[in-house]
Amino acid sequence: MILIEWILNHQYLFFCERVVMDIFEGGQAVSLAEILDNRYWRVQMQNELMTEFPESTVVSVKLNVPGWVKNSLVLKEVFETSWSEITTTALSVKKFADRKTGPEGFLVFDGDLKMIKTIMIDFEEHHPLGRLFDLDVMNLSESGKQLSRTSLGFPLRKCFVCGRAAKECAREGRHSAAEIIDAMNRIVGNAE
Repeated sequence: MILIEWILNHQYLFFCERVVMDIFEGGQAVSLAEILDNRYWRVQMQNELMTEFPESTVVSVKLNVPGWVKNSLVLKEVFETSWSEITTTALSVKKFADRKTGPEGFLVFDGDLKMIKTIMIDFEEHHPLGRLFDLDVMNLSESGKQLSRTSLGFPLRKCFVCGRAAKECAREGRHSAAEIIDAMNRIVGNAE
């Protein structure tokens, strides 16, 4: 509902008869130090949950947002809408934090690590907003290491812009920030 109100109350551009919004509007840039501090906080949360629930699988949920602006009204709405769908099969442990570096959540599932990772990959690849999410799956049986897509035979994540391997595009600086932002805006716009 917040997303609809935002669209109605803000200016938007018409491109090819589609509404294109800026999902980063109103967001504040964060520093590299804040991003690194948040990464440390996330690892601590993951470790705490794996220690508290050693027989379960932990999923760390965050948005996959390149650049310095990691949170805005629209990004929060994207996260919260999809969060409610992701959490339907989790155990009662659901932790959510709205941080300057973006909304994040942690879930505990009573299920096989590989099965949970496969479900999360399916969400990332098939949900209308799934490409914007980073769903890391881990448990103590794997020494707390995240299970990768490729270890299960899935391809690497695709680039928002061109569909090639996202890591290659990022490493080579293949796309401008404007191209990436435009692609992310289209993903959100098409999901409505």
